[in-house]
Amino acid sequence: MPRQFLRFFRYPGLSLIVIRHRFLFWSGAVAVALAAMLFAKTSVLGNSLFSMAIKAHPFLAFVITPAAFAGILWLTRHAFAGAEGSGIPQAIAALKIPVLAERRAVLSMRVAVGKILLTTLGLSAGASIGREGPTVQVGAAIMHALGRWMRMPVRGNEQALIIAGGAAGISAAFNTPLAGIVFAIEELSRSFEERTSGTMLTAVIVTGIASLALLGQFSGSTIYGTGYEEARGLIEGTKALPASFGLMKLGATILSYISGIPGGIFAPSLAIGAGLGSNVSHLMPGVPVGAVIILGMVGYFTGVVQAPITAVVIVMEMTDNQTLVIPLMATALIALGASRIVCPSPLYRTLAKSYLDEVVRRQPRPA
Repeated sequence: MPRQFLRFFRYPGLSLIVIRHRFLFWSGAVAVALAAMLFAKTSVLGNSLFSMAIKAHPFLAFVITPAAFAGILWLTRHAFAGAEGSGIPQAIAALKIPVLAERRAVLSMRVAVGKILLTTLGLSAGASIGREGPTVQVGAAIMHALGRWMRMPVRGNEQALIIAGGAAGISAAFNTPLAGIVFAIEELSRSFEERTSGTMLTAVIVTGIASLALLGQFSGSTIYGTGYEEARGLIEGTKALPASFGLMKLGATILSYISGIPGGIFAPSLAIGAGLGSNVSHLMPGVPVGAVIILGMVGYFTGVVQAPITAVVIVMEMTDNQTLVIPLMATALIALGASRIVCPSPLYRTLAKSYLDEVVRRQPRPA
């Protein structure tokens, strides 16, 4: 009996290093879920405050939005450098940055706090941005910081931590655990050559479960804000929107992104796709409107990010609709082919390369 007892504790899966490793990923997953939930609450509050302000005084938008954009851009450049942009290109770029100090420039806790604060301020000012991309960077930063705090071996775990944190961010932001796993494999791991570990996948699932348990499904706000409420209203047939909604949301999202303020394009892209799908549904009177709208969401989203499996899984999990799997996959593949004709390199990979080139330019030249 004593020998069996000792043999049990000599099992490789119960070694102190393995237990510590798993504790890091699981505790990090819960931390990412909590951060994502806080982010969700502040984002909804920001949307609500702006909606109430322009409902009472519509012309306030012409004062609040430009002034706030200028202030957010100043804060980004002077107080939270590294928090600019979507967040996903930064997380991808961090996988390839070899120098720890330069990696911390985009994955520090200061950047994570700034990302939440500045994105919330952007939503409070009516920016057409989402929190999903920023949550990827926040999640990667939390995992990266925990790894350094627990002094895990850097070379063996650094990339896995970043991927796990980013994927957990998607899982928590959308309340879609499976989409987080797919996103890690399809988008983030394009820049990571090692096999995705079961521990990392477990971290994503833990994050999704924690988020689902505490928040429940689906949230939302017009061409201002994320567009969740509009997309949901179109799918359910409970919200009447102008025929120009999709194009107006597209214009607002482009303007918000090129302004330089932090914010993602995940949620706005889904809303744009829903609006365009609604337009197409009028040309197909015999097909259920909701189905065409959902196909529009997948088609547009895939065209933007060139991640077809992620697009299909996110929309399936968000809408709880498995009856359209084949049409969704067909739409995603067609959209991917069309997108690659126009833009051969995926958006996030291109943005990540631009960021890496900027890092290289900032490095001092040898004398």
